[in-house]
Amino acid sequence: MLLSKFGVDERYFAHTSKNAPNETLITHSNLTLDYYNKIIKVKNLDVLIDSIIYQIDSKKFELIKEMFIHTVYLHDLGKKNPCFQAKKMNNLDFVDYQDCGDSKHSNSGAIEFIEYYMPQFESFDDETYFRMIYILYNFS
Repeated sequence: MLLSKFGVDERYFAHTSKNAPNETLITHSNLTLDYYNKIIKVKNLDVLIDSIIYQIDSKKFELIKEMFIHTVYLHDLGKKNPCFQAKKMNNLDFVDYQDCGDSKHSNSGAIEFIEYYMPQFESFDDETYFRMIYILYNFS
């Protein structure tokens, strides 16, 4: 799945609990996507979302829609930060990072999201390129 492209495996936790097993980042991301799909269906939001994306750029509709969905799916990607795993998740697989500096996770996740999509824009004309960069940075 997509998370493996970012080096995410079962070692990474998204949430910990004293009363339940730790939730892996893979499980958390998949559940997030499941809830997204349920909300879209129950609230009948697909038509609205598609309409908005189509108005932004009908030619790049599929790519923008994918980016939108991946914004939801990959929202915690930065939790694979080894410092975050050691300090915030008390993840024993990352005990060597206990004394590291920054345990924040949002910036690194945003950067990886940007780096994943940027190469797909290289062949675009200038107007489309800069519009897609704007959208990408807003999603990240």
